[in-house]
Parts: sequence; structure tokens; C-alpha cells
Amino acid sequence: MNTVGLWASAFVLGGLILTQAGRNQNAQADSVASSNGFSMSTITCGNQSGSDTYDLLWLVDDRSETLMIFYGDVYNKVLDVRTIKNLSDIFKQARGN
Repeated sequence: MNTVGLWASAFVLGGLILTQAGRNQNAQADSVASSNGFSMSTITCGNQSGSDTYDLLWLVDDRSETLMIFYGDVYNKVLDVRTIKNLSDIFKQARGN
């Protein structure tokens, strides 16, 4: 499975989110964008009135059933992968199997 294209897309999307987040717009977790087997949502975390806020990008790849969470710090212009999880494993764990 070729993951280079997937990673490139994820970093491009993350960069776009950081660019938009720098415009002092609030990210709404209730708004989810979906296209071509990918679903994305952003969540702003931390102290909303200070400079210690950060954004999380939740990206779900329907084809590989993968959840990827990216950390974005708008002030320091950082985008890091926080976790990559297989959704099947998460649901199995939740069911106790």
C-alpha cells in the first residue's frame, strides 16, 4: 500500500488548517468535512483567551479504517502527528474483545 500520497495529503491539509487558523477564526468541532473517503474535523483546545491554545485535526481514512490526530500550534507554526490508530482495533477494545 502506497502511503506517501496519503501522508502528503495529510500534511497539505494540516498546513491549510494552520494557515486558516492564523486568521483568528474559531474551529468548530461540530463541522466535519468529508470527501473521497476522508473525514476531517478540527478542535481548538487549551486556554481560549491566551496564547496557549492549539488545534487538533482529526482525520479518518475510510478505506484503511485509520484515525490520525495531528497537533497544530498556530503561534509557533507547528504541525505534528499525535497518534495513528486503527479504528477496528479501537472498536474491538471498546467492546472488550
